[in-house]
Amino acid sequence: MGAAAADWEDRFVRERSDMVALLEERQPETGAKTLMFDQLPLLVMPDGTKVIQSMAIVRHVGRIFGMYGDSDAERTRIDELLGGIGDFGGKCPGWPSPEAIAALDESIAALQSKWLPRYADAFEQQLAAPGSSGVCVCVCVCVCVC
Repeated sequence: MGAAAADWEDRFVRERSDMVALLEERQPETGAKTLMFDQLPLLVMPDGTKVIQSMAIVRHVGRIFGMYGDSDAERTRIDELLGGIGDFGGKCPGWPSPEAIAALDESIAALQSKWLPRYADAFEQQLAAPGSSGVCVCVCVCVCVC
């Protein structure tokens, strides 16, 4: 939202009751759960449109604010980069479980030696490419309301 120069507000789920309310919320027009997969992030647009899933939110904001490429080739490159971001995120250690903690050193070593160079180099090349805006959008877990 910041890259789009849009007015927005971060809202953090700090209480269990807030998350429970989100989990129980239904779309008025369909009756479908707002949080289809019972997880955040959630973007609420000024018109009431609610979008879930990090990459869906990034794509939606890109389309709405004219930041999703001017041609099919540019939109395809953006999709490739977003796919790479998703792939890279899958290589990062997840929530701390006993199994994840036991494998943490190995996961961090692989991240530093193999995955970070592979993905960071590709992202840097795209940011430095002729015609690039030099802007990279990062994805994080949050609830934001425009």
